[in-house]
Amino acid sequence: MEAQNKDSIQAILVYTDFTPTGDKAIEWGKFLCNKLQRRMILLHVVDHNTEIMISKANAHDFAKQKLSELKAKIELSGACKVSTVIDEGCNCTLISKTAEEEDVVFGIVGVHGKNDLQYLSGKTVLKMAERTRIPFLFVGENTENPEKLENISFPLNFQKQMKEKVAWGIFFSRNLKQEVEIIIPTKDTDLQTNLQFTNKLFQQFNIKHKHTRIKGNAYNINARAIQHAAHNNFLLSVLISGKNSLLRKITIGETELAYICNKHRHAIFLLNPRKDLYIPCI
Repeated sequence: MEAQNKDSIQAILVYTDFTPTGDKAIEWGKFLCNKLQRRMILLHVVDHNTEIMISKANAHDFAKQKLSELKAKIELSGACKVSTVIDEGCNCTLISKTAEEEDVVFGIVGVHGKNDLQYLSGKTVLKMAERTRIPFLFVGENTENPEKLENISFPLNFQKQMKEKVAWGIFFSRNLKQEVEIIIPTKDTDLQTNLQFTNKLFQQFNIKHKHTRIKGNAYNINARAIQHAAHNNFLLSVLISGKNSLLRKITIGETELAYICNKHRHAIFLLNPRKDLYIPCI
């Protein structure tokens, strides 16, 4: 691994593959680093795709030059400070490894569809996300410019990791000055405990929030909430992935795959239900 320009300010990791999808991840990285007053770690993993862009012998030098140009452009914009990391190997393994080693707040990755055979696909990044306690924000090439969006979508269901999810809702709301919309299904008879807990913490931290009921139930509320958020130009949705059961491993997280590759290209902040999940200071 080759790294440059480290700094004491905790960073947001942004992965770029030098494609329009990678550019979208950078666009969101610039926005969030600026708003959250964080520095950016810009990562590229040299793989066969880099070698397609340039000869194999020059792939590393090509990547180094591209990252240098991107760093200069981002810093010239005044968005944030940038350090760069170049590595070689399996991109999904090295993204999660870098996130852990650099102890980043979270990572941002651009996704190339559900089953893209050349670049990072939805299935690949889900496997990557399961390897680390660091949460990731997933965007696509056609995800809207974050400058045009506002408010945080916060769907409620049966999941027990509400403390972790609420902490991230508070983090984004306080630092981005955004309202949190708690999205509840019309059939919510078994969600009162989670709702009361969420309300209590949001009130304790003076988080501006409101409740919105949409048609559905606790099993499909995430999918319905994504649709609602996309149609109402929300910035992002905070979700928790399912537990790592045998069935889930066999299906490779088909539900989460549908979330991060949603047809609306809405940005998804996905938390991995681990005991050591990174929780931000609030």
